[in-house]
Amino acid sequence: MMFRLTFPLTLVAALFTSPAQAVWFNSLIYDIPSDKTFISRPIVNDTDRTNLYTLSAYKIDKPGKGGERRIDGGAQEILWSPLKFTIAPDGSEYFKLYYRGPQDDQERYYRVVFKEAPVRLFPLAETRRNLNIIPVTAMSTILIVRPRQSRFAWHVDEKTGVIENTGNTYFRVIIHNGCNGDDESSTQFYMLPGDKYQDSNVSAGNRKFIVAMERYHPLGSGCFSPQP
Repeated sequence: MMFRLTFPLTLVAALFTSPAQAVWFNSLIYDIPSDKTFISRPIVNDTDRTNLYTLSAYKIDKPGKGGERRIDGGAQEILWSPLKFTIAPDGSEYFKLYYRGPQDDQERYYRVVFKEAPVRLFPLAETRRNLNIIPVTAMSTILIVRPRQSRFAWHVDEKTGVIENTGNTYFRVIIHNGCNGDDESSTQFYMLPGDKYQDSNVSAGNRKFIVAMERYHPLGSGCFSPQP
């Protein structure tokens, strides 16, 4: 089992075609480390107009295929600031996400939604013949709150081609093509606690890493054995 993050972008309503550029984030997945209660991240407006941004979030069971089921009762676990803000063209602004949930050994997942709308200098006017519509773009990403009591562990068997996440927090796996491959041509995916991945590319002939807590952890021994 594994998941590759998707980054939904939905145009809610538009009177005209929007330009291809849009807001961008500095990470596809946000995570709050075990020893932190909040994170601060930038959001950049690379359009040619001033935009208004609003944030919201809701709890999900897990990201990826077979997940994304909304969980009730998690509304007070995640807070954010500011609630709304404007950013000028090519400008940026920082926002914060706060975790206020249980302090235990369980990892938690949230969908964070950003809505972007251009700031108009004239009021909307509705008539029987005409309706002005502001284009609103909805973008979202995943927030993962690592367990307050984190246990980072895995198992790899290069002979059977198996990687297992045996801990209680997620990590990213990078599998290079051969022992001298690079990240650009590699296979990459995320593994949640309890996930198992099996494929022939886990063999000792391919260099592998686990990425977590801002570190690369060598996976297996095939490409890391001392050379004679």
